[in-house]
Amino acid sequence: MAARVITVTSGKGGVGKTTATANIAVALASLGNKVVCIDADIGLRNLDVVMGLENRIVYDLVDIVEGRAKLRQAMIRDKRLKEELYLIPAAQTRDKTAVSPSDMVRVCDELRPVVDYVVIDSPAGIERGFRNAIAPADVVVIVTNPEVSSVRDADRIIGLIEAEGKGPGHLVINRVKSEMVKKGDMLSPEDIIDILAVKLIGLVPEDETILVSTNRGLPAALNTDDQSRAGVAFRNIARRITGENVPFMPMEEETGWLKRLVAKVRGAENAADKIAAGPKPSVVEPPKKEIEEERAAARLIKPVMVSDNADGKPKAEEKPSNNEPVASAPTRSAESKADSDDEKPAVVKAEPAKIEPPAPKEDEKPAESKEVNKTPAASTEKKAIL
Repeated sequence: MAARVITVTSGKGGVGKTTATANIAVALASLGNKVVCIDADIGLRNLDVVMGLENRIVYDLVDIVEGRAKLRQAMIRDKRLKEELYLIPAAQTRDKTAVSPSDMVRVCDELRPVVDYVVIDSPAGIERGFRNAIAPADVVVIVTNPEVSSVRDADRIIGLIEAEGKGPGHLVINRVKSEMVKKGDMLSPEDIIDILAVKLIGLVPEDETILVSTNRGLPAALNTDDQSRAGVAFRNIARRITGENVPFMPMEEETGWLKRLVAKVRGAENAADKIAAGPKPSVVEPPKKEIEEERAAARLIKPVMVSDNADGKPKAEEKPSNNEPVASAPTRSAESKADSDDEKPAVVKAEPAKIEPPAPKEDEKPAESKEVNKTPAASTEKKAIL
């Protein structure tokens, strides 16, 4: 089966043609296809940088056209994929007049029997480079942003490809921000489709991981862990190109850096909760006899607060609380307490010193009676003397 040639174009620069070309090619190769990418932007090549193959360039497209290298010699294989993905870079020291549309058709015809897909990165504008890119195309993918100027240029491109007999084109809307669309600050996909009247095959949300992956030379479609929503969108586009019926991703689920941070924090909290809910360490309970002895000791060493009232009488001892079990009557004498202390086993805990209330002196009352009795005796002695 002959290969299909897909040209990615836009008219306006900076909409993401090169990024889309690299990611669509990687996604097609990941599906088990043999893919060749051709950079048609002669003089301003960038596809090699986005794919991370800039250090392996020996021959370029102009060398093939002018006969200095064979087609196989200029094809650079991406060794990061098990499948076969190749790149034919553009010349950096020549201009777009070095290649003609017929040269592009001849190169693609040589590739058709040996590969499944040929993906061409078209330069911006509608001049010679654009015509070179669409000359061999079987499918034209138009990339646009939800901006008025980008949509106007895309409309112009659609008219040109239909005039060349390459239409109808397929539309990819890149860098969609759902929040701005809801506020009415950005054109919605429905508005763009109504203006351009072409088939939509891809909605790519705004994703900061695209910038990181481009700077590192790692297309987002290489990551299969679904962390990049743009990478998922490009893989879905590749599946639609192969004929699969894939539903579009909801733009409402677009996540920014803050939402991803919150999701990571919540995930860490859930992991901590799972760890905390794991098997708890077994607790060895002491024997009941030791528990009873400790409770009895706690009751015995409970300090008794004693203070003198204003009239000099000792204050009554505090009664134990109702929550503590009482072994005997609330009022117990000091002797009974001492007896119980001797009967119970010795407690390791030291008992605080008990303050005993001052006992009344035994000689006070009899002394008063003696003094009272002394007075009549003294009076009788005086009478005897007289």
